[in-house]
Amino acid sequence: MTFPSFPKPCAVKEMYGRCVKPHCRDSHEESKSYKIQKYLMDAKKTVDIAAQAITSHQIADVLEKLAKGGVRVRIIRDYDNLSLLKGTEKVSALQKFGVQFKVNGKLDPEDPKTMFVAGIFHHKFVIVDSKVLIHGSGNFTLKAVLQNYECAVATNLPDVVGKIQKHYNNCWESFDNAILK
Repeated sequence: MTFPSFPKPCAVKEMYGRCVKPHCRDSHEESKSYKIQKYLMDAKKTVDIAAQAITSHQIADVLEKLAKGGVRVRIIRDYDNLSLLKGTEKVSALQKFGVQFKVNGKLDPEDPKTMFVAGIFHHKFVIVDSKVLIHGSGNFTLKAVLQNYECAVATNLPDVVGKIQKHYNNCWESFDNAILK
């Protein structure tokens, strides 16, 4: 998948699920963003996300539905970008539904409000049920879908998915829970 799509998707439809603009000239076809959401919606047991930023309302809505439906959702985010574009609001909202968050760092044992950050967490991938990997250059943001030039690849090759799942699990075990800035 490549982004932005051509013809350009309707930003209103991408944000709100439908377009109310009369005479809108942008595409109202199924977007590539929606294809990623469909992969997520197919989850039966687990969704593991690694992302520097997540600000997409559509992705957050899907993750909320999955968590409410009993799917274990884990997200590792970049600590320095946690507050990017009100990202902490998404974290707070999703935590209420059982979504687990960690960031790339460890809490200071002497001052639990201080995080020792371990580099930039620059990953951008999602693993669905340890069987499907979607990996690409874009974050889970509207800008990545509508404006940036990005690509994403989905695979179900067990060797590839397994190696990335192992890496994710190692990161999950070595990082601490998210603390909101």
